Amino acid sequence: MAEYIFCANILENVTSGMYRESQIIFREYIQNACDALDAAISQKILAVGEGRIDIWIEPAKRQVVIEDNGTGISEKNF
Repeated sequence: MAEYIFCANILENVTSGMYRESQIIFREYIQNACDALDAAISQKILAVGEGRIDIWIEPAKRQVVIEDNGTGISEKNF
């Protein structure tokens, strides 16, 4: 699992301006992961059934990690 460090209030900052309820962001991230898997299958990077979405919930760290093996985003767009 890759480790990324953002400011402490990033979830609140991102969600409060975009979504009425902050929990909706998780649905959006999972949908983005599904879209990346669909794209990988369309581009023949993955075969049907090879896609994976992993979700880790760590309450003690107040952390949720959503990771997929789809197409991802380019370094330029990141």
